[in-house]
Amino acid sequence: MRPHVDFIDTAEIPEINPRPGTYSRILSRDPETTARTALVRVVPQDGHVDQAQPHCHETSEEIFVVSGMMAFDSRCWLHAGGYIYHPPRWVHGFNSNVPVESAFVSRVSGDLRFTYFDTPRDDYPYLEGEAVNGRDAVIVASPWAQRWPVIASAEGQIREFLYSDDPSAGERSVLRRYDVGALDAAPPSATLDRCEEYFVQEGVVEDENGARYGKGFYACLLAGSRRPRLRGIDNALVYHHVGAA
Repeated sequence: MRPHVDFIDTAEIPEINPRPGTYSRILSRDPETTARTALVRVVPQDGHVDQAQPHCHETSEEIFVVSGMMAFDSRCWLHAGGYIYHPPRWVHGFNSNVPVESAFVSRVSGDLRFTYFDTPRDDYPYLEGEAVNGRDAVIVASPWAQRWPVIASAEGQIREFLYSDDPSAGERSVLRRYDVGALDAAPPSATLDRCEEYFVQEGVVEDENGARYGKGFYACLLAGSRRPRLRGIDNALVYHHVGAA
């Protein structure tokens, strides 16, 4: 089971340097399954080398771009707010490129072991073998030119962009935009029924106890935890992942 992590400023989490030009802060990790969420920073000037060969993993990989730019095929460029979900066995990384210092939230369902392909059968992400979960592969270069539906709120306006979901399991990843003063709708229950993660991309939000969380704050709240009810203090963007039932 992942550890419970109340909202914390990720700048307070020690940064490790597993290889040249790559810096990582482990935000939460399940010691049994090795599933983990990390905030990764890539710096080409410090010696980062992009993946040079198409590959896949037996685990899922989810990336939310915080800053900078990157591509897995040097064609579809992801900027801040960009998102990728690679299900297990999904071949990608045909010509990866991170040309400038970039940061992203990385969620994986286990240790990333690589299977490489010398002669891939396509130059666009594809499934190798049989699918092992219910979430489809997703690439969102940028959500800003797309429609953000208004969702229920108690006060003000909140919009939500859906990146990826699995309706059968209830798992989903969204980016939520709070106007100044916007308040989450009254929750259906006081406690969570599954693990949920939050990352503040921009602005400041406040919970019902008056605690404020700014850019870079993260939480991993386990089932049974108090369900947070957030209000936008500034115009705020919050990346939110709801785990499978």
